[in-house]
Amino acid sequence: MPKSYPALKVRDFLWKHQLTGIIKETVQTSLDLNPTDASDFLSKLVDQGLIKESHRQNGYPFFDLTDCGVRLAYASAAKPIHRRTAERILSEFMERVNRVNATPEYLYRVDGVILFGSFLGAPPAALRAEGPVRPAWFARTPNRVTPPISRRAAGPRAKKVDQPG
Repeated sequence: MPKSYPALKVRDFLWKHQLTGIIKETVQTSLDLNPTDASDFLSKLVDQGLIKESHRQNGYPFFDLTDCGVRLAYASAAKPIHRRTAERILSEFMERVNRVNATPEYLYRVDGVILFGSFLGAPPAALRAEGPVRPAWFARTPNRVTPPISRRAAGPRAKKVDQPG
């Protein structure tokens, strides 16, 4: 991150301008910086490999995000949660899945739930707060319209949770 600029402020700036391209005036307006500080900010983003000059128009540089800049723009700032909390949330989710499956009025039922992400192999101390569960939905008809989510489609770090009741 550019020195003296908070990481979340940089991330939010990159997120906001990822599709529009970045010029010095954009930095001035978005971050309320004077022209010198805006140029310094852009130079630091280039030095960090977060943006690159894409082209010039009337002598003024236009910048686009690099792959690294895109990753930062999409980075989560979620705080870690403890395994106990994740297990409680998973248990509550599975209870809701079982309630859905027990309600015949719903057109779909959950045939399985796939667990993925850091919940599988992380030490008990901390887990990421992103949701580690993906349900596999099926139509409630004799002929299944929707195929199940396969382990391969869910990713290499996935495993099926106990079948919902």
